[in-house]
Parts: sequence; structure tokens; C-alpha cells
Amino acid sequence: MAARNATMDDYLYVINWGEIVSVEEDPEQHNHKCKITGKDIDGEDLTLVVALLEKEPAVLCITVHG
Repeated sequence: MAARNATMDDYLYVINWGEIVSVEEDPEQHNHKCKITGKDIDGEDLTLVVALLEKEPAVLCITVHG
């Protein structure tokens, strides 16, 4: 994800201050996929798609785009 010049700070900013626009359950993978849109720390549009893992308490970043 470094190719998009997005950093962990950008991801956390979007997670904290962005808007969840969709949540989908994925029963095969035992998780939920969430699409979150917002601004990065520089004010640029950024969208994250993350998986909330049920088997392990974790958040997995699937993709990032501006």
C-alpha cells in the first residue's frame, strides 16, 4: 500500500474520523468487510476496505484507494 503514499497514520485517521458506508458479512471467511471513506491526514480523499476477523481479534486492510 506504500505505492499509494498512504501511511498507517492515514489509515487510522480514516478509521477514526471517516464514515462506514457499507458492511457485508462473509460467512465463508467468518468475517465482516467494511468500506470506510474519509480524508487522510493531508485532507485527500481515501477509502479503506477492511475485514473484521472473528477468529482472531484483528482488523485486516484489504485495499486502499483515493
